[in-house]
Amino acid sequence: MDALQRYLDQEEWQTQAITRADQAEARYASHEAVDAWLASWVPAPREFVFSDLPYVIP
Repeated sequence: MDALQRYLDQEEWQTQAITRADQAEARYASHEAVDAWLASWVPAPREFVFSDLPYVIP
């Protein structure tokens, strides 16, 4: 039981973050905004096909 309580205490930040995100005044970024922000970190990845499945190499 002690290990479970330590785990729950350690992960309490997640419960707090979810509670804050559920509030009416919570602000969110659109998928497009986040995608554009992440894309600005590195050059565009190269895409190629391997066994008819697309793979992306950064």
